[in-house]
Order: sequence, then structure tokens, then C-alpha cells
Amino acid sequence: MTTLRTLMFWHLCLLTACAAQSSIRSATSIFSLSASSTLPESSPSSFIPSMPTVTSAPATVVTSFPGSLSTTTTVIPTSAPFIPIGSIPRTYKNETLDELWNLAGEVEDPPFTTTVEAEVPVTLPASAPPVYPTWYAVTPEKVLPDLKLPKNFKFGVVTAAYQVEGAVKLEGKGPTNWDWAQRQPGFVIDDTNGDITDLQYLLYKNDTARTAALGFKCPLILDLVGTNLPVRDERLTREPAGFESLFRLLTDSYSPHSDHWDMPLALSAYYGGMTSEEFVGDFVKDFATSYATTVFKAYNGRVKQWYTFNEPHVICSQILEYPFNTTLSPNVTLGNAMYHCAYYLLKAHAGAVKAFREMGIEGEIAFKNDGFVGKPWQTNTTEDFEAVERNAAFYVGMFSSADFFAIDLYRGVWIAAPENEISACAANSSDPNWPTCNVQVYYDSATGWPIGYVPEPTQNWLFATPQNLRYELKELKKRWPYDKIYISEFGFPQAEEGIRTDLAYILDDADRTNFYMTYLGEFLLAIHEDNIPLAGTFAWAMVDTLEWNAGTSTRFGIQNVNYTTLERHFKRSALALFLMTQNAQTAEKSRFQLTSAEQERD
Repeated sequence: MTTLRTLMFWHLCLLTACAAQSSIRSATSIFSLSASSTLPESSPSSFIPSMPTVTSAPATVVTSFPGSLSTTTTVIPTSAPFIPIGSIPRTYKNETLDELWNLAGEVEDPPFTTTVEAEVPVTLPASAPPVYPTWYAVTPEKVLPDLKLPKNFKFGVVTAAYQVEGAVKLEGKGPTNWDWAQRQPGFVIDDTNGDITDLQYLLYKNDTARTAALGFKCPLILDLVGTNLPVRDERLTREPAGFESLFRLLTDSYSPHSDHWDMPLALSAYYGGMTSEEFVGDFVKDFATSYATTVFKAYNGRVKQWYTFNEPHVICSQILEYPFNTTLSPNVTLGNAMYHCAYYLLKAHAGAVKAFREMGIEGEIAFKNDGFVGKPWQTNTTEDFEAVERNAAFYVGMFSSADFFAIDLYRGVWIAAPENEISACAANSSDPNWPTCNVQVYYDSATGWPIGYVPEPTQNWLFATPQNLRYELKELKKRWPYDKIYISEFGFPQAEEGIRTDLAYILDDADRTNFYMTYLGEFLLAIHEDNIPLAGTFAWAMVDTLEWNAGTSTRFGIQNVNYTTLERHFKRSALALFLMTQNAQTAEKSRFQLTSAEQERD
């Protein structure tokens, strides 16, 4: 696996899927918020009261992020120390690796350094008792029992490299921007980082077996995260034999998807990352040795769904915030950084697609979007309808060109025009709401109700809005009429799960279970009643993860991870997903569910 780790093209994401998709967790954006996003809260608008007395904070105001499940407020610095861009020479020598890790900071070594074999067969716990009477809420296996998922529907549960992998320096891996960022003062509310986290880099076989035990045909997915090669030497063009070790777990029934997220710290140090055109060259222009072409060659024929970038709006907006705002390319300002990033990201995507076609790579290629179209705040106001169109164009339309459509759909909100009207905003580049010129409405002060349920203080942007899902899907289909749509991420935190110590209470995640059941029920109705070409849905996350700058205080996993012992336990939500999907589709018996004797017979 050394080759894999050195290039950092390796990472597995575990899926409860018949054919699975990859996904990477995002970081909160000024322009869009996404599921495990927990950067300092900043959104295109503040909560605004009912019309006509609309008030909104400027679109780019960054408010302080609440302390770890408390009423105190963490004061976040406005900038972090970073070396002058370009001061680390691109000498392509291994000494550069040490220099980059010195920049990132001291790293904790993992408790062991070899891959752990899977413990099979995995036995699922007994079904959890119902939370509610059946007249109020049906049990998972009885959610719309007459509606079935389409043939070849892809249902998965996802993880992400930095958030679960750990062993960050093992086998020559270079640091990512997040290895550096999570060591900056005040950034992570519980001071945790990705040094060890779930240690999935060495426990992936066990996690794969546990996922497969949930009864799905495709329990494994690759997440081809960013090349963290600190020097571009002969290793980039060498035959990637190390890739093969991971594929020993694959059979013909598996259908991995690939995705890209992490930014190598080297690229930020060399030239400012995605705010520099040099990024395009490293991603795809240098055809023989670029990241994209290397990955295409390594996984051609095994990966059939490719995503060049995960949540591009999040990627390009997080650089405006602490601590990433000190890693910009020279002559790029906070006022234009997002647009430099988006421009070069689009060029890199276009180059990757061109290479994909010219190389004859099997499968399909796309972005993985985030965000939503949104509902007009006032249906009798043409300005609010125009605001919705602007929101859709800026959040989704900019990155909508693909072979298929994929979007991380956690929530939907109301959209309103700014108080000073769209035309005035659009004509004034100094307007705080420019250029999107719309505000997002989360809370109606006239009625006293938010748009949906928020369970977790550290994730107060994430509302459960199943009532909006079918509307959002219809609006997406209307604007981008693809033959295939993936809900590439959706998930929910359980209130205060990160501070609970009693395992029994941790595993009984009723909020998360209800979220999944209501969302999946709406997805079934969207397929059967609205004719939405929904090809797959993927839940965040297979295991508890490091939730960016919320650290481990917020949990999204359907499996609990004990961060001291690294033990895993299935939660109620995992069993609910198992029961519901068993009813909605026929799942073949996975080889991970076979006893040792059965495996020998096979």
C-alpha cells in the first residue's frame, strides 16, 4: 500500500449499497452549508423575520461559532500564521516532506501500524424496540412497503479520508491543509484532529465487513482523495502496484465511485492552492503525471462513477475563512478569492473530463454538488422568485455540467430577495449580498417556528426538512434534466451524542433514525409519484467521524466509534436502514456474512 499512501489516492469509504458511491464530507461555506460542515457559522443570510419587516445580516458576515455544546462563545482568530507562499521550493526531494510536516505541526503516532484483518462473520444486534406506537410511526420495514427501489438503485453509507483515516504520516503521506488547519488555535472546538481518529486506514477490512453485514451487495467504495505527494518524482508515474491490495476486497458485484476533496498542504505552500492557475497543471495539464490521469489509469474499469470535485462551493468558500484565509495565492484577495478558485476548479474539471474522454476511461464523470434551489419566501412576490433563480444559478448551476447529476441534499430553505431589491444589489459590487443577491430564510419570527428541526447546537445550520425534498428534486430536474440523479450525501446528528458516555444511550439515536426514515420515504415517493430519475442515495456516515472544526463533539455515524479503544458498535439508525432497504430492494447475501465453512466451500 506504500504507493497508494504516498500518492494519497487511497481511501475506502464504506457503504450499505447495492452499488455504491463515494463522498467526502464538506466544510461549512459562506455560500453553502453541507452536512458535517462545522466551520465558524457563516451563511448567505442570517435568520430573518417574516415579511414585510425583513432584516438580514450581510451575506459574508462570519459569526462566532458556539463552544462545545455550551452557551459560551469561542472567540476565533481572524488569521493564522503561514509561511510566505512559494517559500518552500519545489525541489521534488524528500526533504520537502519533512519541511511540510514541520509546517503542519507535531503528529501523534497510531497505536499500531499494520492492517487489521476483519472479524467475520459479523453478527448484527437484535432489532431495537420501536420508539413510538405503530399508529404514530411505522417501523422501518413498513415505511411505504408497497414501493420498491428501482433495479440497480445505489444505496450507500459514506465516509471520508481525513475524517476517518488516521495514521496521517504512515507510508510517506504528505500533510493536507486540514492537518495544518486543525492545529491552529481556536479552530476546532474540542481540539481534536485527524492524527488517529477512526484509524480506518488500518481497520478498513473490519469496517468493510461490518458494512457488508448490513446486508447489501456493495459494501465498499474508494475515495480517491487529493494527491498529497509533496514532491512530484518518479513515484507518480511508477506502476501503482499498491493499488491492487485494496481491490482484493472487490468482486464483480461491487461498484465503487470516486471523489476528490483534500488539498495537499504542499500546493498551498507552493503557490496558494486552488487560487492559483498552477493548480490546474498539477490536477490535469501535465498529462503524463497529473493527479487526474494517474487516478484514471489506476482505477479504469473498476470505478464507473467519477467525481472530479466534491462540493465545489464549499471548497472555494472555506478559503475566505480562518485559518485558510492566510493560504491565498499572491495578488488574490478575500474579495475575489472564491472566484479565482471557482475559475481554476472549473478549468481543472474541464481538463479532467477531456482526459477522461481521450483516454477512453470507462464510466461517467461529474461534479458532486451541494446546496439547494430553495423555495420562494413569499409566493406573491416576483422578487423572491428571481432570488430563487439566482440562488440556484450561483449555488448549483455554476457546476452543473456533467454526465449525471449529484447533489448533497441535507436541507431546503426559503429564499428571499434582499431588502434593497435585487437590481440595486446586482449593480453594486460592494453590496454585502453581492453577487448572489438573495438571502436564506431559516426562521419565521411571526410564527415563532424555524423551517425544520435542529437537534445539535454545534450544527445549527442543519434543519431536518423532509417536507421540502420532493419540491427540491422536482426543481432540480426541471433546471437540469439529467437521466440520473444521485443524492450523494444526506445525514443528521443526534443531540449531544458527543458528550454521552453510556453506550446504551449513544446507540439509541432516535433523531437520526427518524431523519433517515422520513427522507427515504420521501425519496420513494419522488421516484414513484414524481418520476424523479433517482439512481441512488448515500447516507452520511458509516461510522462516527471527525466533523471538521466541530471535532468529535458532533457525531453523524450510524456506528459509534470509541475513540479510546477504536471499537465500533451499530446504532439504531444502522439497523433501521438495514430493515427498510431489505424491504425496498432484494439484497444478495454478502460474502462477509458467510461463515468460515461457507467461505471455504465457495
